[in-house]
Amino acid sequence: MTAVESIIEIQAALMDAIDSRDIERIEQSTKDLARAVAQVRQRGAILAGEKLRSDVGYALKQTEALKTRVNYMAVRNREKMEKLDQMRGAAVPHVYANRRNAWGSRIPA
Repeated sequence: MTAVESIIEIQAALMDAIDSRDIERIEQSTKDLARAVAQVRQRGAILAGEKLRSDVGYALKQTEALKTRVNYMAVRNREKMEKLDQMRGAAVPHVYANRRNAWGSRIPA
């Protein structure tokens, strides 16, 4: 298995962990991914051949998918925290109120 194929495999495991909200697996997969990326940086991966080029393209697409999942979870958690604060009678933090007014909430609670 090439280093890039290893990254792809770890990314898939991380996506699965995020989707199943398994914190331990998320943490472990994140550490594994960091190690795999560091190894590729140390080796200086050379893009030779169509297969490797294709694998790198796929790994980048998976990176975007992971980014989307993390952003979604961050927005959901922020909105849940805001609702809990409102239930306790606390004012919504100014920075969140400005963000919500500027971009609007795309995710229903």
